[in-house]
Amino acid sequence: MTTHKSPRRHVNFIIGLITLFLVLSQLFVSDKALGETTAANQAINATWALTYQINRSSVPDVFFDALTVQAYVGSADSAVVKVDGAVIDSSYNGTTGWVQFTTHAETVVVEVANPADSGSMGAVQKTQLKDGKKWAWSHGFDDNVNLKPAVEAFVAKGWPATIFPIAKDFWQFRDEYWILDEPYFNDELLVKGWALGNHSWNHERFDNDPGTFDDYVADIEDGQDHFEAAVSRSTLPGFKVMVFASPNFSSAYDAPFQQAAQTSDLRLQETGNDYMMVVNGTSSYSNNGLTAIPIASTTKIGRDISVEGNSQAVINTIDWMAANHASSGNYFWYNTLAHGNHQSSLSTIIDHVWQNYGPDGTDEAWVASSTEIYSYILVHDNATITLTSSIEVVEPTPTPTFTQTPTETSTPTATATHTQTPTATPTQTNTPTSTPTMTATATATSTATETSTATQTATAQPTGIPSETPTVTTTIIGTPMATVSVTPSMTVPPSATPTITPTSTSGVGPPTRDEWLVYLPLLTR
Repeated sequence: MTTHKSPRRHVNFIIGLITLFLVLSQLFVSDKALGETTAANQAINATWALTYQINRSSVPDVFFDALTVQAYVGSADSAVVKVDGAVIDSSYNGTTGWVQFTTHAETVVVEVANPADSGSMGAVQKTQLKDGKKWAWSHGFDDNVNLKPAVEAFVAKGWPATIFPIAKDFWQFRDEYWILDEPYFNDELLVKGWALGNHSWNHERFDNDPGTFDDYVADIEDGQDHFEAAVSRSTLPGFKVMVFASPNFSSAYDAPFQQAAQTSDLRLQETGNDYMMVVNGTSSYSNNGLTAIPIASTTKIGRDISVEGNSQAVINTIDWMAANHASSGNYFWYNTLAHGNHQSSLSTIIDHVWQNYGPDGTDEAWVASSTEIYSYILVHDNATITLTSSIEVVEPTPTPTFTQTPTETSTPTATATHTQTPTATPTQTNTPTSTPTMTATATATSTATETSTATQTATAQPTGIPSETPTVTTTIIGTPMATVSVTPSMTVPPSATPTITPTSTSGVGPPTRDEWLVYLPLLTR
């Protein structure tokens, strides 16, 4: 039987190629659009790293060595502070442009996200008081009898103060409620930021009366040795006993204190009536009958004992600090004193400060031990801070990775009027009495590199005279995959007996070179 080439087969082949080209083109356009959208949504984030070096080499050896710093970064999306790569507590005021932090570290990095004006960044300053507070209040407890109820009023607020026991009465093992000894101080107070002060060994009870200069020096030094030994047995053995409270405000201790300070950690003496200090500057400040003297000119601070008899007088003095800081811009430090059994008066004062100037009020008060406050002043006055580098770090925009996810989940079905041309199919020849029933499946799979494969399987069962109703099914799955099914169906009388004789494979499959030359103009139009 002679076979011949069907022009319709080649037309169908051309149509299939065009269809495949259109599908791939649409996918390419979608991927390109997706890439452009993704890139447009990924803004370049610029971060500036400002590195500051804090030099404490000129600061005396103190236990509390923290310094509060303000660095100017201007308007920015955010600012964080890091020490050794770890973020530390800080606050950023977007209105003023300053970021504030308190640190014990030597090297600090401030990372600024998208600053509005990087050229204006970098200015730095030290705050006069820790955490940028406006004024300070310190309180000391003399001796060590009947102190615990008043001590607990401070502890309840999380505010530390100072204990000044008489050394000979400060025992290593005794732990009773009526007296404050080493176990209670080390285990309950020192770990909460409280300070231990030197109140002498014997509280002015000398063998010879009056005592000599050496007697006073020995009273201070013996007490110092005893308290340092007690602290060495604590969980904070590095704490330094650096404040001495003169017994009975006696001026006889003034010169001996200076002598003892030369060979010990002692730095500050509490005695006298100059209990209001100006922290900043070297000039005194007076208003409404109260005078504050500069701490810069002395190593001594007075003690206001009004707590024991007139709590309202203490409250008035505290209000004076708040009002005069606001009007003058000065930073003040106020120091008070009480012995045992004055917890009611102290509680009234503590509540007033907490509600008006503490966490429940303006939060401008710094309540701490005289040891910590004076240590901060020494750090502030002697430490230097320098901007050592300012580097812009631009985060690279990541290259988008495309994953094509088709939104089409349905399988469209179309009725075709043509026959799919396969890439490789055996040719069958039927007898005149039969026409085969064929099921042809063609699958084309392509990726972004435009590699496609078409496969058709033909099964012929001639049973008579066919009635053809071809169906074409196209499904896009995954990255894109097209499946085309062609199913001609036919109905023949059951009595027909088919005969299939495959005689030739010519005329089936891809067009020959001559055929390509015929259809090439169609592809290139």
